[in-house]
Amino acid sequence: MIRVREIQDISSHLKAGRSRRIRLLLSSLFVALAVGAIGGCAYFNTFYNAKVAYSTAEKLGKDVPRDKQPTSSQRAKYQTAISKCEQMLDLYPNSKYVDDALFLIGKCQYKLREFRKAIRNFDNVLNNFPRSKFAEEALFLKSIAHLQLGEERVALDTLHRLREGYPKSKFAAESLYRLGDTFAADANWSQALKYYREYLDHYPKDKARKRVLFDAATIYHQQKQDDEAVALLEEYGKNSKNDELEQWVQAKLLLAESLNDLGQNENALKVLAKVEEDAALFDKQAEVLLLKGKIDLALGNEDDAMTALNQVNEDFPETEFETQSHYLVAEHALKTKGPGEQVIRDQLDAAVEQGLKGDFAEPVKNLRSEIAHYDELLSSLEEPDSTSWRPAFALGQLLYLDLGKPERALEYYRMVLDDYPDSPAAPRAAYAIGYIEEEVLGNEDAAQQAYALLEEKYPESLQARGRNGEVFLKAKPRTFTSTPGLARNPGATTPRERTQR
Repeated sequence: MIRVREIQDISSHLKAGRSRRIRLLLSSLFVALAVGAIGGCAYFNTFYNAKVAYSTAEKLGKDVPRDKQPTSSQRAKYQTAISKCEQMLDLYPNSKYVDDALFLIGKCQYKLREFRKAIRNFDNVLNNFPRSKFAEEALFLKSIAHLQLGEERVALDTLHRLREGYPKSKFAAESLYRLGDTFAADANWSQALKYYREYLDHYPKDKARKRVLFDAATIYHQQKQDDEAVALLEEYGKNSKNDELEQWVQAKLLLAESLNDLGQNENALKVLAKVEEDAALFDKQAEVLLLKGKIDLALGNEDDAMTALNQVNEDFPETEFETQSHYLVAEHALKTKGPGEQVIRDQLDAAVEQGLKGDFAEPVKNLRSEIAHYDELLSSLEEPDSTSWRPAFALGQLLYLDLGKPERALEYYRMVLDDYPDSPAAPRAAYAIGYIEEEVLGNEDAAQQAYALLEEKYPESLQARGRNGEVFLKAKPRTFTSTPGLARNPGATTPRERTQR
């Protein structure tokens, strides 16, 4: 008969055995979980370190323009991020962070301006993980990378995929103005404006709107579409002063210049008065004085204009501002009084003596050369002979095509017709008279008289035959003057537009 104590001993042994089995099971489970946890932590930590390296590179480059090469410190961090991601992909190809790693590699390569490599990794994300949370941004960066490589057609197709697949994408607005930026950088103004306008029309509350307004207005002003520039700048000016004071000053200066170019000179002066005090904070005094001088010249306030421009010469000697100041005075004298004015020569000589600087250096040299040529041609007419039709015709060409004085040009074209009717230049002079009277001055009757004379007296000339619809495949060589001809096959060219800025 089994006693109670024996039963208790047996029960204790059974319990002990069960406890050992439980402990073994728990121990195995712990080991399995630990191994899984260690593996998971390893690939997560590897990717985490890659993200940290990328973030550090971004912080290091916060002041580096996005179109510039990254610094050496940035490059090192981007390369570290790429290496960590590649390590994770090699060791843990089935982890849930594969698309994260592929995208981050592509993004680092994009930042390193290794656009072809970046595109391949963005395609890896898009092709293998079409529902990845990174697909939108991968499409966006892929499109910009194609643009950077000059592959505009592929870039536009990619952006179309982005906007079609993700109509509410946060990258849709940026894609448009970034397209505009890219075309603007290549001086493709029409395409730049196309995408800036599309952005402005569709994203009235986007954070980049003010910057795009300013950039688009600048292009419109450069293209002499100042009414468009003014509209954008007026929108920009609403409640913008406290946000970006320096750009606000630039925008107001641009607005004043655009208004002046539109002939709204008084309004331009009012805008300029509002910005003058703030402009001094950013060393824009020279720009203000130059613009004030330009506006006063347009208004006929020559004394006020000269006060402002002389101050430029005194305060900013031997700079691009002084070069521009001298040019503005010379150009105004040419426009209002004619090429014979001595002040033109004095101003251009002063600019050269002080050393030509900036964008107005070439215009000064060109105008100075043209005025010297004008003086030379006039001198050769002082003692006329049988060949004086050459300088007379050349003066007409110079005054019309280069100096923008069509009325004065007519005097010399008529001199050729009246004094040298049998010269080789006579039919060209007759045609030039007709063209200027009709196309430039709008004098239809005078133009028809000139054309009738051309066809009556010089019926076999290229100009007369061209008027009658004949087409010439080859032009006869010009042997009588080195000055370019007025007519081309057989129409005339218009005078070049002298820069106003």
